[in-house]
Amino acid sequence: MIRHGVSVVFALWIGTLAIQVGNAADVTWVGNASGNWSDASNWSTSPALPTSIDDVTIDVPTADIIVSHTGGTTTVHSLQTTEALELTGGQIWVGAGGGTLAGAITLSNGRLLRSQDGGTLIISGPADIARGRVAALAGGSMQFPNLTVYASDNSGSEIIANGTNSAIDLSQLASFSGGTFNGTNVTALNGGVIDLSSVLSVGAGAANFSASGPGSMIHLDQLTEFVPTSFLTPRRLSAENGATIVSPNLTTLGRVDLQLDGPTSSLDVAQVTSLDQSSITVSGGAQFSLPASVVSLTGTSISTSYVSVGAGSSLDLSALTSFAGGTLNGTTIRTNDGGSVDLSSVPQITVGATSIIAEGTDSRVDLTSLTEFAGDNLIAPRSLVARDGGTLITPNLATLGRVRIELDGPTSQIDISQVQSFDAVSLAASNGATLSLPVSITSYAASGQVATMSASDASSVIDLSGLTELSGGTFNSLFITARNGGRVDLSQVTSITEGAIAFDAIGADSVIDLSGLEAFSSDNFIGARRLRVEDGATILASNLTTLGRVSLEVSGPSAQLDLPVVASYDETDIVVQDGATFAPRAGVNSYSAGDHSTSLVAGGSNSHLNLSTISTLAGSTIGFTEIAARGGARVTLNQLSTIDTGNVSFISSGSDSTIDISSLTQIDLDSNFGTRTIYASDGGSVVLSPDATVVVTNGIVDVDRDGIVTGHSIQLMAKSTLRGRGTLSADIVNSLGLISPGLGYDILTIDGSLRQEQSAEMLFEFRGFAAGDDFDQLLVTGPVELSGTIEARVISTNNSPFVPQYEDRFEVVCSNSGITGEFTRGLLESPGDKWAWFIEQSSGAVELVVGLAGDYNRNGVVDAADFTVWKDNFGTSLIVADGNGNGIVDAADFTVWKDNFGNTPELVAAPPAVAVPEPSGRVMALLVGILVMTMLHGCPSWGRLATVG
Repeated sequence: MIRHGVSVVFALWIGTLAIQVGNAADVTWVGNASGNWSDASNWSTSPALPTSIDDVTIDVPTADIIVSHTGGTTTVHSLQTTEALELTGGQIWVGAGGGTLAGAITLSNGRLLRSQDGGTLIISGPADIARGRVAALAGGSMQFPNLTVYASDNSGSEIIANGTNSAIDLSQLASFSGGTFNGTNVTALNGGVIDLSSVLSVGAGAANFSASGPGSMIHLDQLTEFVPTSFLTPRRLSAENGATIVSPNLTTLGRVDLQLDGPTSSLDVAQVTSLDQSSITVSGGAQFSLPASVVSLTGTSISTSYVSVGAGSSLDLSALTSFAGGTLNGTTIRTNDGGSVDLSSVPQITVGATSIIAEGTDSRVDLTSLTEFAGDNLIAPRSLVARDGGTLITPNLATLGRVRIELDGPTSQIDISQVQSFDAVSLAASNGATLSLPVSITSYAASGQVATMSASDASSVIDLSGLTELSGGTFNSLFITARNGGRVDLSQVTSITEGAIAFDAIGADSVIDLSGLEAFSSDNFIGARRLRVEDGATILASNLTTLGRVSLEVSGPSAQLDLPVVASYDETDIVVQDGATFAPRAGVNSYSAGDHSTSLVAGGSNSHLNLSTISTLAGSTIGFTEIAARGGARVTLNQLSTIDTGNVSFISSGSDSTIDISSLTQIDLDSNFGTRTIYASDGGSVVLSPDATVVVTNGIVDVDRDGIVTGHSIQLMAKSTLRGRGTLSADIVNSLGLISPGLGYDILTIDGSLRQEQSAEMLFEFRGFAAGDDFDQLLVTGPVELSGTIEARVISTNNSPFVPQYEDRFEVVCSNSGITGEFTRGLLESPGDKWAWFIEQSSGAVELVVGLAGDYNRNGVVDAADFTVWKDNFGTSLIVADGNGNGIVDAADFTVWKDNFGNTPELVAAPPAVAVPEPSGRVMALLVGILVMTMLHGCPSWGRLATVG
């Protein structure tokens, strides 16, 4: 039953096909004028358009017309036309019936004309196809018996033959030019054939000729030259999977990619004599040999490559005796997965950037004759790389320079056993590889090159144990790194003569052995040097005695920087972090930064920079020396008693961070061009002497929010400042310095006593009414003794203007244990027009109060009594009659009184329409006369006046 059902269905299908074939009809163009293919009224089948079973004829004997195909895909059984046909949109597919196009045919904007299903389409008329696509598929063929010129533009033109017996005959074509950017692709696939046998050369533009699959073939029988006209128009010849490109007369190739894939594929270059600036790739077991006539290859400023991929793939370049790489982007010679490249006759790579890579088991590059491999300039790097069992055969290599050598995996091989010269070479060993220099090489110099030596991963080793002398880069650095268990052996190096160099050991069991090194000091400011250990790594330097202008970095609790005999750390940066501990050996009791900016820093919880042996320190004379604990770290300098010279900052930042300088009693600087700073913030603390006074001269004690400075007492001398918004747990004596609460506007707390002497100053800033947010405040737990100068500054801000009113009070000093004495001088910037600051003091607080300018007796009106106060205090610095707040009672304060005479708080707050009259001429004359008589007869000794209020 099943078979019977299938037979019935098959019979019905055959019947339907027979009906369709039987219904096939000749379809003709019925219009006498040009028109659109998609306009059904132009066809004899109107209202229908031609279909895939129709034989289409376009022939108008009475006129020359143009038929435009503007969109969609049209399939016909056959096509005959004597008229012009333009494809400005869409596609036309011609089936088994084929046909002849005797009229002009034009393809534009990448439009497709296609022959298929075994049909033959002859394009005998004028054909402009170079901006479109032509394709022969499924046994279809196309013939162009009269086409002699093919000149593409930038439209992405294509010529495709795909399938057995599919063919495109362009054998009359003599001139061929590809597209300028997008290029022209000529492709034969799966047995297709394209005949371009009369083309002598490929002119301008990009062009790719690719054949893929058994029986696929592109005929370029007369082609002699295939060289692009610019770097922007790449070209390719590619034969894959048993395909053939026939080019028996090709002699010159340049800037072309040659690709050969599969053992039976063929690319005929037997007559080629020049291949400069070209790339070659063989794969899938393909074998390619340069003709014996090609003895030299030269790269270009764009990338070129010579690549062999896969077991049995072979790129035979053994005829070459001269090879030059690319000048900028370089040339790559590479084998992968068992491929081979034979360069066995090349003695030297003369110029340019070149990378030679063998990657994968049985992959190899034969460089038997190579004796020298050295970069010829700084911008043309070179490299020799063997990975995953690959091999570079270099038994005669004697000279290396400005080259990177990379060995990856324990079975990878690069033979450098005969090398005698090795300067400016970078080395890399990874995944268990061992890279060893010959023992005959005893010195190495990085010169002006950035160079690296890196051993990465467990059991990876760079063995430089034959070296006794090492030089870093003169400008750029030489980086020597052991990572993730790798090891670099420099155990016989006794000196590093010059240049910048960095040693970095990173990761558990990573080791750099410098056990023979005796001195490690930078010879200039430019050539920085570094020893860094991280995360369980070790640097061995058991004989190192001298360090200078070097950076030491220790990270992680198990990192080890072995420096048992170093006698001096002068001009050295030391950084410990992430729980690491570092301490100089006993006997190192001094440190000098010289003229070099330096840092002594501990960062991270449980990190400890233990400098407890240091008793004398000299900061940088030109730059800055920073001693810092951050993020919960500690810096111990508890034996430091003297700072000789230079700029030094002690910075403790972050919760539980601590700097201990408990033996230091003098923080002073005799220079006018620097300062010394104690800074604590965000929970960090600085520990001063518990039983002695720390004298600060030309220095800053800065306690930021939540910072703490603890000690017995601090005395502020000339050019010194105490500022901030944290806590000082110490008694403070301000003899000649400045106390300035806040960093901006904030509250400074002194957990101890405060004494401000006559020549000292205290500064408060105001922008609003909230203590700590808008104005400064000083809180003292112990007794306060006041004298000296108080300064008030009013800061104007556009967003929140400060507009105080009469009797607004600002508590600037508060003591839990009482306040004695008073400020003897004021520099009190006016809080607003017609207002002035006045001081009111109680037993526990000092307030700045807004009053009337000129109201010297503070009775709420500017009158004659205020003149008396001014006169009695004339020439003093007493605040009570200093109307303009400039620190002295003088004639200007009389002007303040005169200009405000008659004012009351109500008048100032809401001025009347009529101006307040000045004192009468008689009154003014009387007052001035009294003043003159008093001054002529000498002034009595004025005592300090109590604050009126």
